[in-house]
Amino acid sequence: MSLRILFIIPVIILNASSLVAQLSGSNLLESQFGDTPFGDLDNRSVVYNQINLSYRHNDIWIQSRYELFLSPDPDRSYTELTQLRLQYRRDGFTLKVGNLYETLGRGLLLRSYEIPGSLYEDLGYRSRYSFFRDLEGISFEYRADLFDIKFLRGRPLLNILPPDEDKQIRRPDQLEAGQLKFRPYHFIEIGTAYMSTITEDEKQGFGSLQLDIVLPGGVQLYSEYATGLGEEHNPLGFEKSDAFAYYGGLSWFYGAFGASVERKHYNHFRMGISGFNDPPSLVKEHSYALLNRSTHVLETSNETGWQMEGYYQFRSGSRMTLNYTIAKNDLSKSFRYHEWFGEYLHRFSPGRNLKVFGDFARDDLKLETNRITGGIIARHQINHLWGTGIDLQYQQLERLPVHEGIIRNYYTSVSVSYAPALSFSLLYEHANDPNQVDDPRTREIETGFRQWLGFSGSWQYKTNHSFLLFVGKRRGGPSCTSGICYEILDFEGVEIRYTTKF
Repeated sequence: MSLRILFIIPVIILNASSLVAQLSGSNLLESQFGDTPFGDLDNRSVVYNQINLSYRHNDIWIQSRYELFLSPDPDRSYTELTQLRLQYRRDGFTLKVGNLYETLGRGLLLRSYEIPGSLYEDLGYRSRYSFFRDLEGISFEYRADLFDIKFLRGRPLLNILPPDEDKQIRRPDQLEAGQLKFRPYHFIEIGTAYMSTITEDEKQGFGSLQLDIVLPGGVQLYSEYATGLGEEHNPLGFEKSDAFAYYGGLSWFYGAFGASVERKHYNHFRMGISGFNDPPSLVKEHSYALLNRSTHVLETSNETGWQMEGYYQFRSGSRMTLNYTIAKNDLSKSFRYHEWFGEYLHRFSPGRNLKVFGDFARDDLKLETNRITGGIIARHQINHLWGTGIDLQYQQLERLPVHEGIIRNYYTSVSVSYAPALSFSLLYEHANDPNQVDDPRTREIETGFRQWLGFSGSWQYKTNHSFLLFVGKRRGGPSCTSGICYEILDFEGVEIRYTTKF
């Protein structure tokens, strides 16, 4: 499909939607000109496009996604229909066929997800595609006052592979599952689920029990236990050879105060080749660039731990948050992860605030110790149109015994906004991390550090059109959203993104 046709399709749909009110959709177009790590083409020019269409008629809903990637290397280009779903809903009944998003409990057995607007590029395949994990199959659900029941069957997606890969390779696992939730009283819900999986002709069974209680006074308790079933498993065993997963959480809020305590214990509980389950990680998810990039990634083969958090909301609107996280992995030897985090947001006025944070962590799996991170973020609304912001972050750590010395990371962002449609940011990062500096691709071995300087701008036209521009160098690394982490590649060049809804 040519680019001309690619641009014509949204226009045709837009005109048709004026005649058929139930038709809607969105289009994401992104073009890059520049370099990425380990690329065999310098200054490559690539184009990615994603069209999402949705049609509703009474009780029927049809959704589809079409993705296109154009690269100088034709072997990496593709045009694929990546999602198609038919849904029928009436009187508590829901039937879905095609590409589904389904979750059992809190994800101990199964969790599907999508990170809207995210694009993934694997170092090996060098194609770009939307980042999601769905289930291709069929599901049936019935919701009543006292109970919910669900049945599903399908193949989960191995989402690190590009859309033009063979379907049997992208969806190597097959599963069948059922879930029942019973509500004897309005404040309590009891659930159970069973799942059967087939991976490489090996069949396994799993079950889970769930308990969700909401009490007066802002108290909520959730507990879920999942285990392997069959002769090779002991459902009540907690030995190193057993497959099980436990998650429990207790939260409480009263007025301006709130607190939560969570517990996890996972052992041999990665599902299938695609890893289609995703239990709660119990690791603080940060919006700060340096902390989000250096987060601890859950290891479902063996991990135990706790997370505790508390906050207090002051009458002025200011807020204080404290968090403590600990995780332990018993693999070839014992590894620990500790994190202490504190944050304070002070509101001077509705348009002026200052946020400060501090974090201390140790991550044995990454060989990182004494990791200290801190930052100051200030926002100032000059008038009803203009606003400014500055974000300063610093991090230092030791990585032993691989490297010696203090590793330092600096992050700076200065932004200006013009309400309601324009914003501009200047981003600068500086690091002496040997993993970055000693890479021959960087041509910066002699300097002992790397720098990333970039400019980004956004323009929102009305409510349906948005433009994003990035020029310069952007640092990659892990990025985590809603407990889902994936790798973003370094980039140097020009990137333009246009998103529209119709």
